[in-house]
Amino acid sequence: MQKWGCQKTALIGIPKEPSQFLAVACKLVHPTTMAMSVGEMLVRNILSYNDPSGLRFRRTQCEFANKLVSLCAKLRNDESMRREQMDGHVRKVLASKRVMLFQRLLDDTEYPDS
Repeated sequence: MQKWGCQKTALIGIPKEPSQFLAVACKLVHPTTMAMSVGEMLVRNILSYNDPSGLRFRRTQCEFANKLVSLCAKLRNDESMRREQMDGHVRKVLASKRVMLFQRLLDDTEYPDS
């Protein structure tokens, strides 16, 4: 049996030494790692949480929590009145929600669609 022009080897890609390949490969970022990257704001928040100069992030959390507790107390009657005005099915769905508090937070942040 005769073989006419059969290649025994094939050249695929660009030939490189293993050390050259590794040097280039180590500089690359895998697509799944890129997909898991986070925004700059989140990175700043994470860094401020671990801020060695003090408890700045925890103080901010505490201030916000205190503001929420204070607002909840101030809006307690308004929440009850709003619930009484709701249709029964809406009242059932929103029974555990603080809609007046949420509205106030949206207003305070000047959220455009509130």
